[in-house]
Amino acid sequence: MDAAIIMPVFGQGPLLCESITSALDQETDYEYRIVLVDDNCPQQETVDNCHRFARCYPDRILYWRSPRNRGLAAMRNEGIRLALELWPDIFAVTSLDGDDRLHPLFVERSISALKAAQEEPTQGFRYGWVFEDPDHFGVDGVMLRTHGYSSLFSMAGCSNTPTSPMLADIFRAGIRFREQMKAGSEDWQFWLHALKKGFRGKYVPKIGFRYRRKAGSMAFFAFKRADRNRAEIRLTHPEIFHPDFYLAAEAQEAPRYALVGHDDHDPCANLGPNITVISVHDLARRLERYSRAPTTPLPQHLFMLPPRTLAELRRTGVLDWVLWRLEMLAGTESVINARIFAPGDRDQAIAITSDSSFTTETDFAEVVCISSKLLLNYARGAISWDGLRQQRHVRQTNFWLRNIPTSNVALEFERFRDHFKRIFKPYVANFSRHRTTAWKPFGVERYDMGKHFFGSAPILAALEAKHEILLVAQEEDLARPRIADIVLSLADGAAESGRKCSLLVLGSRIDKHLAGHFVRLLLLRQVQRHGKIVIEAGDKALLGLLLPFGTVISIACASIAPDLNQLRRYGRVVLGVLPERSTGATQLHEDLLHCFKVFTGVYCVNETEMARAEALGVAPEQIIASAEDLLNKAGGIEAIPE
Repeated sequence: MDAAIIMPVFGQGPLLCESITSALDQETDYEYRIVLVDDNCPQQETVDNCHRFARCYPDRILYWRSPRNRGLAAMRNEGIRLALELWPDIFAVTSLDGDDRLHPLFVERSISALKAAQEEPTQGFRYGWVFEDPDHFGVDGVMLRTHGYSSLFSMAGCSNTPTSPMLADIFRAGIRFREQMKAGSEDWQFWLHALKKGFRGKYVPKIGFRYRRKAGSMAFFAFKRADRNRAEIRLTHPEIFHPDFYLAAEAQEAPRYALVGHDDHDPCANLGPNITVISVHDLARRLERYSRAPTTPLPQHLFMLPPRTLAELRRTGVLDWVLWRLEMLAGTESVINARIFAPGDRDQAIAITSDSSFTTETDFAEVVCISSKLLLNYARGAISWDGLRQQRHVRQTNFWLRNIPTSNVALEFERFRDHFKRIFKPYVANFSRHRTTAWKPFGVERYDMGKHFFGSAPILAALEAKHEILLVAQEEDLARPRIADIVLSLADGAAESGRKCSLLVLGSRIDKHLAGHFVRLLLLRQVQRHGKIVIEAGDKALLGLLLPFGTVISIACASIAPDLNQLRRYGRVVLGVLPERSTGATQLHEDLLHCFKVFTGVYCVNETEMARAEALGVAPEQIIASAEDLLNKAGGIEAIPE
């Protein structure tokens, strides 16, 4: 048996007859069967239609009816179970909804393409399914047009349909549709599970799937529940929505940074996983293709560096850091011209400041940074260079770096900008003649995928700070000598082991005596809003301030329990300190109980607190007996499944 077409059935009525007929009328030599999986449909017309087809085609159609209604995902899983039991050596499985249609060559084209994909060389993954940009009929609207497969794009939203023919080996690996997701997006969850297991999709145009758009369908309902579904999927797959996984996928598909210039640049230069070299012509082609297909590999930020400066930054190991800092400053709407100076009497080897006195003249620059989005808008004519300068989007930044040779690249950048616009003009003309509208999941563009996944958190900084420690304490608690002593002992212990330690105070001030023990201090203010305590962190979410640290140690901070829980999902080490109770205290704060569920370990300052922690339900392996053991548990980033 080559393939099985699984058809979940519930209330499609006369549309079901069209769908089954299209599945029967396949022009192919491949052996395939149709499995009708009835989700206990209450409509007699639908049940009668299933019986008629099963009686007329007993050698091609299998009809199975569930004793109770369980949902679409459960019916797909039941159909998969039946196919694997009846035909153990089956090659491929696809799922067809009862209101969609198949082209007569769908099975022939899809199975041939899937078999051919198994012979292609890959880099550590296996092609598990083939897909296309589906044709659609019914209600008008914008349909997904990807023109290619992208792991990053799949993480941002569902880019394939369940009708994509899949290897039966995917299901033999234990991957199934999540039956708890009854409000849609169960197919997105399925593709992410397959991605995690090492399978990838292959784009094959014109396979022959026809999708029916109609008001009131499950897809329309799923869009209304998009935020809830997305949150559930992230909790189900914490390993995928983790900075390490994201950066690995980004480095494989489209490195974040590209050094640009003339076509004589070496495209094979090895600059690390996050950096590539791109020619002006290749950049123009990619930007034009991205306008039509958001899965096109595209660097987010473009740089110009003198060769000597580039070599020295690589040698000293700060190239990634410099590019990331420029990315943070430039965003997607600015051009950054960086100047490099000797540090003078500064004790740090690397520093960066913004020069507020700089005018918008591009007279001198040793490093230039511009986002692909800004360059694309400029090339299309959506913005002018003079307009950018007048709006002060061209900014100067100063670097202090030790012993880095520099030279001016401002004129080279001007030539590159004009050269790129001339090359891009014919692409723009071609694009206007063949304009298509590309649907982006949840409005996410290639430029802001990192922000979409991790909010305001700087991803690269989070990875660089794997061994940094952040202590979090309440302002009023720091006034207690016992807690202040714990904070100071942890800071001194971290310094002795050569690790950086910072302090976050939930309050509006800090004792000067503590200041000298920490690399940096962060202050937050708690206010009462609508009866709830809210953390005010300026224009950044609290999670964005916590994520760059590899380990967060909370000292009786019950009010940030939700953020600590989220940190665990992002793979951070979260430790708690259970200090000795003050005189007159009779019980622990109720919210702190819930924190134990997210702590990697809990430090109890004496045997009394250990007994109290065990009585509260803290597991013995979670209890830490000394400050030294607490710091030994402080480490890097590791994804923690739910």
